[in-house]
Amino acid sequence: MNHKPESQIEAALSHLPNLDPGLPAGSPERGKTQSLTERMEHYRVSGVSVAVVEDYELAWARGWGEIRRGSGIPVTPETMFESGSVSKFPVAFAVLRLVERGVVDLDRDVNDYLASWKLPKTKLTATEPVTLRRLLTHTSGIPSADQTSWALGSTPTLAQVLAGKRPATNKPVEIRTLPGSEHHYSNAGYILVQQLLEEAVGRPLDQIMRSEVFGHCGMTSSTYAPTNPMWTRSFHAQPHLKDGSPAQSELHPSAFAQGGLLTTPTDLARFAREVMLAAAR
Repeated sequence: MNHKPESQIEAALSHLPNLDPGLPAGSPERGKTQSLTERMEHYRVSGVSVAVVEDYELAWARGWGEIRRGSGIPVTPETMFESGSVSKFPVAFAVLRLVERGVVDLDRDVNDYLASWKLPKTKLTATEPVTLRRLLTHTSGIPSADQTSWALGSTPTLAQVLAGKRPATNKPVEIRTLPGSEHHYSNAGYILVQQLLEEAVGRPLDQIMRSEVFGHCGMTSSTYAPTNPMWTRSFHAQPHLKDGSPAQSELHPSAFAQGGLLTTPTDLARFAREVMLAAAR
């Protein structure tokens, strides 16, 4: 393993430029460098974790701060974070592995795989079907509106989320533009991918991800299930508001593919390594 010297990494983290897009042109703050801890204080960030990959290997990992402001529990390389929309990338990777084995087809109409809920047909889908390829690339025609609202204390099924039926409180998933014609970033599209995978494979998303991605990449601290004991027992990082105060997690109780990955930067580095190796072969 060719490790980048720790001093070189520390030097980079001690001179982080101010890239705030809200700064006016000509502001002396533009390009001003500060250390990582100074940036954390500036943005009221409680904790940060960093992992570095070099020469296709995990070279370095470290944490700063604490998992919850005032908790006194330090962030370490083993601290799990909510990864937000980074969650979509490993899901796409899992889909491609299943495509390779013929379990699913990138260009087949998604309704061919769905049973508990089907995407309503419209004039727009008469000639251009919604496919996994289009869902993964945000060109399915499903709008970009968030698709993750639900009644407090409830656990809607994916079918209820997709249909917009209580206890889900979001609008139903529908096609607004001709599939394949436009790009619209869509969380709902990835919720549909989750439903398709779970029906095609016959297992929950977290189990699918363990067999198709986590196990192969050595991701031992990752899950798509907030009820997984790995998450509930871990000293995980808590979300915080812009003023630095702790906030409640907004993880959806059943829809995970669009933003429910709980992981560490070290595990994400292992995943990135495998993607880079695949591209280099």
